[in-house]
Amino acid sequence: MLDAGDGMKVIKREKTFDFAAFNLDRLIELVDIYAPPKEETPMADFIEPLLAKYCEFTNRDAIGNVYAFRRGDPSAPTVLLSAHQDTVLYPPQDKYYIVQNGYLQLNIDLLERDRYTGNIRSVVLGGDDRCGIEIILSILETYDGPLNIKIILSTREEIGGEGISEVRRDFFQDIRFGLVLDRKFSGDIVTSIERQMLCTKKLYQHVLQSGIRTNVKDLRETVGSYSDAYFLSKRLKVDCVNISVGYYQPHTSLERIDLYAFNNCVRWVKEILESYSWNESKGLQEIDSKVR
Repeated sequence: MLDAGDGMKVIKREKTFDFAAFNLDRLIELVDIYAPPKEETPMADFIEPLLAKYCEFTNRDAIGNVYAFRRGDPSAPTVLLSAHQDTVLYPPQDKYYIVQNGYLQLNIDLLERDRYTGNIRSVVLGGDDRCGIEIILSILETYDGPLNIKIILSTREEIGGEGISEVRRDFFQDIRFGLVLDRKFSGDIVTSIERQMLCTKKLYQHVLQSGIRTNVKDLRETVGSYSDAYFLSKRLKVDCVNISVGYYQPHTSLERIDLYAFNNCVRWVKEILESYSWNESKGLQEIDSKVR
Protein backbone atom coordinates (compact mmCIF):
# COMPACT_ATOMS: atom_id res chain seq x y z
CA MET A 1 0.00 0.00 0.00
CA LEU A 2 1.34 3.42 -0.95
CA ASP A 3 0.49 6.55 1.00
CA ALA A 4 0.25 9.64 -1.22
CA GLY A 5 -0.53 11.96 1.68
CA ASP A 6 -2.03 12.07 5.16
CA GLY A 7 -5.09 9.83 5.22
CA MET A 8 -4.88 9.22 1.47
CA LYS A 9 -4.15 5.64 0.41
CA VAL A 10 -3.26 4.36 -3.02
CA ILE A 11 -3.59 0.58 -3.07
CA LYS A 12 -2.13 -0.06 -6.51
CA ARG A 13 -0.38 2.25 -8.88
CA GLU A 14 0.98 1.53 -12.34
CA LYS A 15 4.25 3.18 -13.32
CA THR A 16 4.33 2.45 -17.03
CA PHE A 17 2.88 5.72 -18.31
CA ASP A 18 4.16 9.23 -17.76
CA PHE A 19 1.17 11.54 -17.34
CA ALA A 20 3.40 14.40 -18.39
CA ALA A 21 0.80 17.15 -18.69
CA PHE A 22 -0.42 17.09 -15.09
CA ASN A 23 0.46 16.14 -11.51
CA LEU A 24 -1.09 12.77 -10.67
CA ASP A 25 -0.28 12.95 -6.96
CA ARG A 26 -1.97 16.33 -6.73
CA LEU A 27 -5.03 15.06 -8.59
CA ILE A 28 -5.35 12.28 -6.01
CA GLU A 29 -4.99 14.85 -3.22
CA LEU A 30 -7.78 16.89 -4.78
CA VAL A 31 -10.26 14.01 -5.06
CA ASP A 32 -9.48 13.03 -1.48
CA ILE A 33 -10.66 16.36 -0.04
CA TYR A 34 -14.18 16.15 1.37
CA ALA A 35 -16.06 19.24 0.16
CA PRO A 36 -19.77 18.76 -0.57
CA PRO A 37 -21.99 21.80 -1.21
CA LYS A 38 -21.76 24.44 1.54
CA GLU A 39 -18.69 22.69 3.00
CA GLU A 40 -16.07 23.74 0.44
CA THR A 41 -13.72 25.57 2.85
CA PRO A 42 -11.15 22.71 3.00
CA MET A 43 -10.94 22.76 -0.80
CA ALA A 44 -10.50 26.54 -0.96
CA ASP A 45 -7.85 26.36 1.76
CA PHE A 46 -5.94 23.78 -0.28
CA ILE A 47 -6.24 25.57 -3.61
CA GLU A 48 -5.55 29.21 -2.77
CA PRO A 49 -1.84 28.78 -1.85
CA LEU A 50 -1.30 26.84 -5.09
CA LEU A 51 -2.96 29.57 -7.15
CA ALA A 52 -0.97 32.25 -5.34
CA LYS A 53 2.31 30.84 -6.73
CA TYR A 54 1.32 31.96 -10.23
CA CYS A 55 -1.37 34.60 -9.81
CA GLU A 56 -1.21 38.29 -9.03
CA PHE A 57 -4.06 37.90 -6.57
CA THR A 58 -6.39 35.30 -5.14
CA ASN A 59 -9.35 35.81 -2.85
CA ARG A 60 -12.74 34.38 -2.00
CA ASP A 61 -16.15 35.84 -1.36
CA ALA A 62 -18.67 35.26 1.41
CA ILE A 63 -20.13 32.16 -0.23
CA GLY A 64 -16.68 30.65 -0.80
CA ASN A 65 -16.12 31.24 -4.53
CA VAL A 66 -12.38 31.53 -5.23
CA TYR A 67 -11.12 34.18 -7.68
CA ALA A 68 -7.62 34.46 -9.13
CA PHE A 69 -5.86 36.46 -11.81
CA ARG A 70 -2.72 35.54 -13.70
CA ARG A 71 -1.36 38.66 -15.41
CA GLY A 72 0.04 38.38 -18.91
CA ASP A 73 0.78 41.04 -21.50
CA PRO A 74 -1.25 44.19 -20.75
CA SER A 75 -2.21 44.44 -24.42
CA ALA A 76 -3.34 40.79 -24.68
CA PRO A 77 -6.93 39.56 -24.23
CA THR A 78 -8.22 38.13 -20.96
CA VAL A 79 -9.68 34.63 -20.85
CA LEU A 80 -11.54 32.76 -18.12
CA LEU A 81 -10.96 29.25 -16.75
CA SER A 82 -13.82 27.87 -14.67
CA ALA A 83 -14.34 24.81 -12.45
CA HIS A 84 -16.26 24.08 -9.26
CA GLN A 85 -15.00 23.05 -5.83
CA ASP A 86 -17.84 20.88 -4.55
CA THR A 87 -18.89 17.31 -5.17
CA VAL A 88 -22.33 15.85 -4.70
CA LEU A 89 -23.21 15.26 -1.06
CA TYR A 90 -22.20 11.93 0.47
CA PRO A 91 -21.39 10.85 4.05
CA PRO A 92 -17.67 11.23 4.80
CA GLN A 93 -15.57 8.08 4.81
CA ASP A 94 -11.99 7.01 4.16
CA LYS A 95 -11.37 6.44 0.46
CA TYR A 96 -8.78 4.17 -1.10
CA TYR A 97 -7.57 4.53 -4.66
CA ILE A 98 -6.37 2.37 -7.51
CA VAL A 99 -4.35 3.68 -10.45
CA GLN A 100 -4.41 0.89 -12.99
CA ASN A 101 -4.86 0.38 -16.74
CA GLY A 102 -4.92 4.12 -17.29
CA TYR A 103 -7.71 4.83 -14.78
CA LEU A 104 -7.92 6.42 -11.36
CA GLN A 105 -10.81 4.96 -9.39
CA LEU A 106 -11.96 3.96 -5.93
CA ASN A 107 -11.12 0.56 -4.52
CA ILE A 108 -14.66 -0.78 -4.30
CA ASP A 109 -13.64 -3.65 -2.01
CA LEU A 110 -12.59 -1.23 0.74
CA LEU A 111 -15.59 1.10 0.67
CA GLU A 112 -17.89 1.21 3.67
CA ARG A 113 -21.07 -0.87 3.46
CA ASP A 114 -24.42 -0.70 5.18
CA ARG A 115 -24.35 -3.12 8.11
CA TYR A 116 -27.84 -4.44 7.34
CA THR A 117 -28.07 -4.55 3.53
CA GLY A 118 -24.40 -4.92 2.66
CA ASN A 119 -24.76 -2.23 0.00
CA ILE A 120 -21.96 0.26 -0.57
CA ARG A 121 -22.60 3.52 1.25
CA SER A 122 -23.06 6.55 -0.97
CA VAL A 123 -19.67 7.84 -2.13
CA VAL A 124 -18.04 9.38 -5.21
CA LEU A 125 -14.48 9.59 -6.49
CA GLY A 126 -14.75 13.35 -7.09
CA GLY A 127 -13.43 13.69 -10.61
CA ASP A 128 -16.45 15.95 -11.06
CA ASP A 129 -14.96 18.49 -10.79
CA ARG A 130 -11.52 18.04 -9.29
CA CYS A 131 -10.41 17.25 -12.83
CA GLY A 132 -11.21 20.83 -13.80
CA ILE A 133 -9.24 22.21 -10.87
CA GLU A 134 -6.16 20.11 -11.66
CA ILE A 135 -6.27 21.26 -15.29
CA ILE A 136 -6.25 24.89 -14.16
CA LEU A 137 -3.31 24.30 -11.82
CA SER A 138 -1.40 22.45 -14.57
CA ILE A 139 -2.04 25.29 -17.03
CA LEU A 140 -0.78 27.89 -14.58
CA GLU A 141 2.41 25.88 -14.14
CA THR A 142 3.17 25.49 -17.84
CA TYR A 143 1.52 28.26 -19.87
CA ASP A 144 3.93 31.13 -20.54
CA GLY A 145 2.01 32.94 -23.27
CA PRO A 146 0.73 36.52 -23.30
CA LEU A 147 -2.92 35.94 -22.39
CA ASN A 148 -4.25 37.27 -19.10
CA ILE A 149 -6.08 34.49 -17.26
CA LYS A 150 -8.93 34.92 -14.81
CA ILE A 151 -9.99 31.92 -12.73
CA ILE A 152 -13.26 31.24 -10.97
CA LEU A 153 -13.67 28.17 -8.77
CA SER A 154 -17.29 28.19 -7.70
CA THR A 155 -19.13 26.62 -4.80
CA ARG A 156 -22.49 24.84 -4.62
CA GLU A 157 -22.55 23.95 -8.32
CA GLU A 158 -24.06 20.57 -7.50
CA ILE A 159 -27.14 22.17 -5.92
CA GLY A 160 -28.19 24.30 -8.83
CA GLY A 161 -25.26 26.67 -9.26
CA GLU A 162 -25.85 28.70 -6.11
CA GLY A 163 -22.20 29.74 -5.98
CA ILE A 164 -21.84 31.07 -9.52
CA SER A 165 -25.09 33.00 -9.16
CA GLU A 166 -23.54 34.98 -6.28
CA VAL A 167 -20.23 35.92 -7.92
CA ARG A 168 -18.89 39.47 -8.13
CA ARG A 169 -19.99 40.49 -11.59
CA ASP A 170 -17.29 43.09 -12.13
CA PHE A 171 -14.73 40.25 -12.18
CA PHE A 172 -16.20 39.03 -15.47
CA GLN A 173 -15.86 42.23 -17.46
CA ASP A 174 -13.67 42.32 -20.55
CA ILE A 175 -13.31 38.54 -20.89
CA ARG A 176 -12.67 37.44 -24.47
CA PHE A 177 -13.84 33.87 -23.90
CA GLY A 178 -14.25 31.28 -21.17
CA LEU A 179 -13.52 27.57 -20.82
CA VAL A 180 -15.66 25.71 -18.32
CA LEU A 181 -13.85 22.49 -17.38
CA ASP A 182 -16.71 20.37 -16.09
CA ARG A 183 -17.96 17.88 -18.68
CA LYS A 184 -17.80 14.10 -18.46
CA PHE A 185 -16.27 11.85 -21.13
CA SER A 186 -13.66 12.81 -23.73
CA GLY A 187 -14.07 15.27 -26.57
CA ASP A 188 -17.45 16.83 -25.80
CA ILE A 189 -17.77 20.52 -26.63
CA VAL A 190 -20.97 21.79 -25.02
CA THR A 191 -22.25 24.79 -26.99
CA SER A 192 -25.79 25.02 -25.60
CA ILE A 193 -27.71 24.27 -22.40
CA GLU A 194 -31.49 24.40 -22.15
CA ARG A 195 -31.68 26.28 -25.49
CA GLN A 196 -29.18 28.86 -24.22
CA MET A 197 -26.45 29.25 -26.84
CA LEU A 198 -23.14 29.52 -25.02
CA CYS A 199 -20.63 30.54 -27.63
CA THR A 200 -19.82 32.15 -30.96
CA LYS A 201 -18.94 30.15 -34.04
CA LYS A 202 -15.41 31.44 -33.79
CA LEU A 203 -14.90 30.05 -30.31
CA TYR A 204 -16.43 26.68 -31.16
CA GLN A 205 -14.26 26.31 -34.27
CA HIS A 206 -11.17 27.35 -32.37
CA VAL A 207 -11.81 24.81 -29.59
CA LEU A 208 -12.60 22.09 -32.14
CA GLN A 209 -9.48 22.70 -34.22
CA SER A 210 -7.34 22.81 -31.08
CA GLY A 211 -8.75 19.40 -30.12
CA ILE A 212 -7.96 17.98 -33.54
CA ARG A 213 -4.36 19.20 -33.30
CA THR A 214 -3.92 17.55 -29.88
CA ASN A 215 -5.55 14.25 -30.92
CA VAL A 216 -8.46 14.48 -28.49
CA LYS A 217 -10.66 11.43 -28.94
CA ASP A 218 -14.37 11.54 -29.78
CA LEU A 219 -14.56 15.26 -30.54
CA ARG A 220 -18.14 16.40 -31.02
CA GLU A 221 -20.42 19.36 -30.48
CA THR A 222 -23.22 18.58 -28.04
CA VAL A 223 -25.99 19.94 -25.82
CA GLY A 224 -25.16 19.84 -22.13
CA SER A 225 -26.90 19.48 -18.80
CA TYR A 226 -26.63 22.27 -16.24
CA SER A 227 -23.17 23.62 -15.47
CA ASP A 228 -21.78 27.01 -14.49
CA ALA A 229 -21.46 27.69 -18.22
CA TYR A 230 -25.20 28.37 -18.33
CA PHE A 231 -24.99 31.27 -15.88
CA LEU A 232 -21.74 32.58 -17.34
CA SER A 233 -23.35 32.82 -20.77
CA LYS A 234 -26.91 33.84 -19.91
CA ARG A 235 -26.30 36.27 -17.04
CA LEU A 236 -22.68 37.36 -17.35
CA LYS A 237 -22.55 37.34 -21.18
CA VAL A 238 -19.31 35.36 -21.33
CA ASP A 239 -18.61 33.64 -24.67
CA CYS A 240 -17.86 30.14 -23.38
CA VAL A 241 -17.96 26.38 -23.86
CA ASN A 242 -17.94 23.48 -21.42
CA ILE A 243 -15.50 20.75 -22.44
CA SER A 244 -14.88 17.16 -21.39
CA VAL A 245 -12.23 16.56 -18.76
CA GLY A 246 -12.07 12.77 -18.66
CA TYR A 247 -14.28 11.61 -15.80
CA TYR A 248 -16.93 8.93 -16.28
CA GLN A 249 -20.02 7.79 -14.31
CA PRO A 250 -20.06 10.86 -12.06
CA HIS A 251 -22.15 10.92 -8.89
CA THR A 252 -21.66 7.17 -8.36
CA SER A 253 -19.21 4.90 -6.52
CA LEU A 254 -18.12 3.64 -9.97
CA GLU A 255 -16.86 7.06 -11.03
CA ARG A 256 -13.44 6.89 -12.67
CA ILE A 257 -10.98 9.20 -14.39
CA ASP A 258 -9.53 8.10 -17.71
CA LEU A 259 -6.00 9.40 -17.20
CA TYR A 260 -5.11 9.18 -20.88
CA ALA A 261 -8.16 11.29 -21.81
CA PHE A 262 -7.47 13.64 -18.93
CA ASN A 263 -3.85 14.07 -19.98
CA ASN A 264 -5.02 14.94 -23.49
CA CYS A 265 -7.52 17.42 -22.10
CA VAL A 266 -4.76 19.34 -20.31
CA ARG A 267 -2.86 19.50 -23.59
CA TRP A 268 -6.10 20.55 -25.34
CA VAL A 269 -6.69 23.48 -23.02
CA LYS A 270 -3.08 24.60 -23.35
CA GLU A 271 -3.36 24.43 -27.14
CA ILE A 272 -6.58 26.47 -27.04
CA LEU A 273 -4.72 29.21 -25.17
CA GLU A 274 -1.46 29.08 -27.08
CA SER A 275 -2.98 28.95 -30.55
CA TYR A 276 -5.46 31.71 -29.69
CA SER A 277 -2.53 33.95 -28.77
CA TRP A 278 -0.94 33.22 -32.14
CA ASN A 279 -4.19 33.77 -34.03
CA GLU A 280 -4.75 37.09 -32.31
CA SER A 281 -1.30 38.24 -33.35
CA LYS A 282 -2.29 37.52 -36.97
CA GLY A 283 -5.28 39.81 -36.63
CA LEU A 284 -8.15 37.39 -37.10
CA GLN A 285 -11.56 39.07 -37.11
CA GLU A 286 -14.22 38.34 -34.52
CA ILE A 287 -17.27 36.37 -35.68
CA ASP A 288 -20.32 37.48 -33.76
CA SER A 289 -22.90 35.01 -35.01
CA LYS A 290 -24.00 32.31 -32.57
CA VAL A 291 -23.53 28.59 -33.07
CA ARG A 292 -26.56 27.06 -34.75
